[in-house]
Amino acid sequence: MKKQNYSQLLIYSCSRVRLQDSVPELHPVRYQDIPIHSISEEVRNFILKASKTRSSMTVIWNTMEDLEQTWLSRFQQHCKVPIFQIGPLHKIASTGRTSLIDEDDSCLVWLDKEAPQSVLFVSASGSLGAISERDF
Repeated sequence: MKKQNYSQLLIYSCSRVRLQDSVPELHPVRYQDIPIHSISEEVRNFILKASKTRSSMTVIWNTMEDLEQTWLSRFQQHCKVPIFQIGPLHKIASTGRTSLIDEDDSCLVWLDKEAPQSVLFVSASGSLGAISERDF
């Protein structure tokens, strides 16, 4: 039996793989060792869409070959379309000016007057950072 990859296990559950087989990109992990029941439907849908990229003209990944060479090679063989690595790009990397409107930085004057470690910034649109309950 041809070994299937991890994404196929998530999409098709266990019907097309033998549970004792090793997952090629996760050796020596076996398919039966992966807790697929904890994978959200949103992630399963994303993997399903990604597995159908053969109809795409190209695929662009936020990675670089030095980081994921083995996986990118397998994906290239699977998709048969050009793959470009443009990363890694970081969400908070400066890209220069992002708005045509001048930024209002008047809050910085107020912030500079406050005692160190006395202000908590909360982002309404998400953040890469986290704060523990103890630190809060």
